[in-house]
Amino acid sequence: MWDVDYPCVEVTYDESDNQGSTQSVTSVVVPATVEYAETLYHVIGIGQRTFIAGHYPRLSSLVLPEGLLYIDDDAIGGRKLPLKSIIIPNTVTTIGAEVFKYSNIESIVLPSSVTYLGDGAFLDCNSLEFVSLSENIQTINSTTFAHCDNLRTVIIPEGVTRIGVRAFFMCPKLTSIHLPNSLREIDREAFSTCAHLTNINFPPELRNMEAFSFFLTPIMKFKSPTAMSVIRERCFYQASLESVTITPNIKSIERSAFEYNENLETVRIEGGVEQIDVDAFASCFHLKDFYCLTDAVPQADNLAFASYKYVIGETGNTLRIELISPTGIAEQATLHVRKSLLNRFQHTYPWSKFKSIVAIEDETAIGPIAIDDESSSTRRVYDLVGRLRRAAQPGLNVIVGSDGRSRKVMVK
Repeated sequence: MWDVDYPCVEVTYDESDNQGSTQSVTSVVVPATVEYAETLYHVIGIGQRTFIAGHYPRLSSLVLPEGLLYIDDDAIGGRKLPLKSIIIPNTVTTIGAEVFKYSNIESIVLPSSVTYLGDGAFLDCNSLEFVSLSENIQTINSTTFAHCDNLRTVIIPEGVTRIGVRAFFMCPKLTSIHLPNSLREIDREAFSTCAHLTNINFPPELRNMEAFSFFLTPIMKFKSPTAMSVIRERCFYQASLESVTITPNIKSIERSAFEYNENLETVRIEGGVEQIDVDAFASCFHLKDFYCLTDAVPQADNLAFASYKYVIGETGNTLRIELISPTGIAEQATLHVRKSLLNRFQHTYPWSKFKSIVAIEDETAIGPIAIDDESSSTRRVYDLVGRLRRAAQPGLNVIVGSDGRSRKVMVK
């Protein structure tokens, strides 16, 4: 599989070594070449289970050579391996699955030569605190950093397009992470149960976040990316969201997407949503204002705004969820809708169950306004009777772009 035009070998461990000759070894320097039968061989790989704790229980220093191309699956690691750091040569392109699993490595920088990092490469590395990924990695695979109890900093470079299933599952020391603009997909449970992760950006070209992506992770704010069309099932279940903004590109909000966000006070749907599934906003007990600025009344499940409570069984060993009210959350909040749809919301269940329903002025109710042909301005401001203004004034203004489209803007 390696396209090289020179004699090459990989480093392996002699499983037949019954004397345990490596048990006391503390330092290993892997040579770049070895000679055998008058032929010089280049060392291009580290084989499976070579430097694991069972073979090298006292290994604290490992030096890898320039010219190395790959580190195979499960090659280095183990809970009792005292190795705390390692330098990856700038010739390595492939790091296999579970290579450093259970190891005590505290920090690692992957050189730009690395293009592939296997599933679970750093799974259960409880000492790992800092990671800088290669700028040529496109995918962070499944469980790559899952259960890294002390991981605090991860540098994800531009070029990464996908974060795999449970890639950062249960990383309790992560508080902030920056996602690159190149990111297109976050897989199921990728950041689930990161108990202190409150600050994360959502790149505008992110197209898909699978179910449970931020399940039980205390994200505080969310504004949907403009390339996304669906908020998936339980994506933010029991997070700590205080505000949610749903941009016009979103068409559907799936089951329990925002359920049990007990700090959530404001939801703003800016238009486009057609379907809100069961329990989508259930048990958001502090919800105060729900803005639904759509051009039609979205179809909402009868339990979209339900309220529930946890009930512990008589033996103390069982837990069930009991329905308090099918529309309890709506009954405590104010619904803000376009004036032209006020009557329809008031007569459509479960929207009609909101404590109060308030009409606001339609923000896109006017059509195109003609612009003089000789004008080269890219934008013009008019008052409500069509008079041209130098700038927007207090009150309602009509803003016309170079494409002829217009919108109303309120200036306080």
